[in-house]
This record gives sequence, C-alpha cells and structure tokens, in this order.
Amino acid sequence: MKLKNILLMALVSLLLMGCVGVSTNNTDSNGNVLINISNHPLITQDFLNEIALGTVEGAYVVHKFGANDDIGTTIEPITISGFYRTPTAPTSLEIVSNNAQDSATGTGARKFKIIGINGSGNEVSEEVIMDGTTPVSLTNQYLRVYRYYILESGSYATQTTSSQLGTITIQEIGGGDVWSQLNLVDGGFGVGQSEIGVYTVPKGYNCWLLKKVMSVDSVKTANIYFFQRQNITKTTAPYSGMRLVEKHIGISGVEEINSRSAIARFPELTDVGFMGETATGTAQISVEFEMVCLDNTLYPVT
Repeated sequence: MKLKNILLMALVSLLLMGCVGVSTNNTDSNGNVLINISNHPLITQDFLNEIALGTVEGAYVVHKFGANDDIGTTIEPITISGFYRTPTAPTSLEIVSNNAQDSATGTGARKFKIIGINGSGNEVSEEVIMDGTTPVSLTNQYLRVYRYYILESGSYATQTTSSQLGTITIQEIGGGDVWSQLNLVDGGFGVGQSEIGVYTVPKGYNCWLLKKVMSVDSVKTANIYFFQRQNITKTTAPYSGMRLVEKHIGISGVEEINSRSAIARFPELTDVGFMGETATGTAQISVEFEMVCLDNTLYPVT
C-alpha cells in the first residue's frame, strides 16, 4: 500500500485547506491498514487509486454511463429505456424477460445483480435468478434502481453469442410501470449491463463530480442538461426543486470535461444525472460521468 503517498497528500491538504487529521490505525477484516484522512482530502490521482484499491476508509468512486438511442425534441433521461423512475415511496418490483431461455436452466441470462436505493435512503443490492417470461419478484423495495447486470449466463459469450437472449425488463410488481429495460442492440445482441446515465447519492455520503463525457451522433446536434434534485426521501411538500447544474447546447460528436478539482458537490439523498433533447428529428446520445464519494461522518463538510 502506498502509505507514503497518502501521508504526503495529507500534508498537501494541510497546507492548502487547513487542518487535516490522519489516522493509520484502522484495519479491515484481512488485517490491511485503512487510511482515514479527516475533513477534506485533496482529490489527486494517487488518492483515487488508493480508493480503488480499497485502502481509504469510507470512500468509493462511482463510474456511471448511459445511452438513449432515440432522443427527440422532448427532453428525457439519457438511459437506454428512456426512464429513471423517482417515486416518493419505496416500490415493489419484478424482473422478467421476453425470452424463455433467460432462466435458471436456459441458454440466456440466468442470474442478475440489481443495485439501488431503499426507502431509508441506503444503498441495497440483491441477486435474482431469472425465470424466463415469468416475472420474478425482487426482495427489496426500491426508491431508485441505478444499476443492474448479468452475473451468470447459460452461454459462453463471444462476439456473436451474447449472455442474454431477450429484452430484460424491471417493472412494478404485477406488470406495472416499467422502470428500466435491458434492450437488445445491433440486430439482437444483448449487452448484459444497464445503461443508466443517472445516480442517486446514498444516505451518509457526499459525492463530488470529477469527469463527464457526452457523445451525440456526429451528423446531428443535441442539448444535454445535467440536473440534481436533493432530499429524495422527503414525502410531503414543499419538495426540493430539481435544478440545472450545467447545460451544454448544440453538442455534436464527443465532448469530454475533466477537472483538476471537483466540478460540483452533491449531498446525500440527491439524484444526479443527464437529460437530453434535439432541435429536430432524433439522435443517439451517450454519457459517462465519474464521482468520488466520501462518508460524511469521516469527512465532514464545513
């Protein structure tokens, strides 16, 4: 572990941002030393690398990507299904395919992992065995679902054989509103991973936006909006307003924005993500963004 580098970063933080405490006396279940840099750690590449290695207590990096292949003149989320459901109450969900082979013994998708936010605002996840065209109820209730992907398949995937054979749908229990769909692309190839250009900050964390990439069909233009909405668990009016963070007009091709410092901070229980529209016709739009998230007890914001 790069303990020397971490201590050097803490020293730089002390010089640039005031009092910073460093503790190196915590260990994980395997006996590895965990670094705890109190208050405001300087976000450097070394610091991000240490987070990725799991050596920084109470910190993680989230990388999100999404796509929408048919955005028109009406603004909508940049997700492959065009949805990001945001109810005020936790909801019971189910997962189903339109192909019988996406099942426990089939040649398609057998097991999925689903990740989201529950009614208390905490991140929850579960693994679900598929049952083809018969819906399978999820164990948790969800306020948000922002990632899901295939864990197991009945086929050894290749460039011509995908791990899913049908369109996979997450919907409200009993065949209700669709929350997300894992579509087949390019003539029927399954990608096996949700494409949701939205994230919700779990309870107990602050997240800082570090990077974003936006892509539009090179022969078309689109407007792309980055929004936030705080206090998602508040169930009575007045609610927190949905606010524009950044706006990018007339994007064509690829635009990438990196920052040596955090672009913006988002507190716990905040939806953050992209929406888009075109002036005329339709366009394919994809986005990526990266955030570093820190436990707000270990790293309080003053």
